[in-house]
Amino acid sequence: MEVNKPEAIVSLNRDGKKSMGKKNNPDQHDESLDNQEAPVERWSDEDAFLVDGGLSGPISPEIQAILDGLAAQIEPLRQELERAKARSSQIHKTAERHAYLPVFSWYGLENEFSRVTAHLQSLGSVTFMCVSVLNAEKLRREHGRTVYEQAMIHVCNLIRQVNSEVDSMAGLGGHDLGVLILASNEQTITTFADNLRQALSQQPFNANGTLTVLEVAIGGTRLNSNSTLVDILKIVDAKQQ
Repeated sequence: MEVNKPEAIVSLNRDGKKSMGKKNNPDQHDESLDNQEAPVERWSDEDAFLVDGGLSGPISPEIQAILDGLAAQIEPLRQELERAKARSSQIHKTAERHAYLPVFSWYGLENEFSRVTAHLQSLGSVTFMCVSVLNAEKLRREHGRTVYEQAMIHVCNLIRQVNSEVDSMAGLGGHDLGVLILASNEQTITTFADNLRQALSQQPFNANGTLTVLEVAIGGTRLNSNSTLVDILKIVDAKQQ
């Protein structure tokens, strides 16, 4: 027998019959293998990421040590970020409040004015009033700064008595106060001025034992969607009486 020639082999089928075949020559290429599809590589469940971002398979001690180290660094940073946010919020609130009056500062008034004008359509008519305490400076010269500040606080408290709690008030600098009156109408300016002057007359300010009726100049105008704080202040200054 020649070793280079394929030798017929006999195999038995399931029914016992013989079938002829050829021995495979290790040096001969089997073309039938070329027609077979390459096996498809399939991922097992252990190779996949879980929905929550974790690995389904086991984590080596080295990787776990790295993750623990990162977590140890992240937590202090997260806490510091929360403290920074709290400080920022407190600074913002402080900046919005007047130094000694129970009202908004100029910065706070700007924010409130922008908020009101942006929602003017849903809020309805809004009126801005300016109140100047005319004899406050005289009180400061005669009785000092503390009495002056107390007189301004006295006016603020009376303004709140004659207006709804939803109204916003701010210090405009010096002895001037700004008031935003919501749900106003054509009579709001006149009604506000009359009620405030009446309250000031009925509840005079006690300046070191001397009762003093605080005198005020009042002006007001209604806002529109195009109103700016600077323009409104010019208008009310011209209307003060």
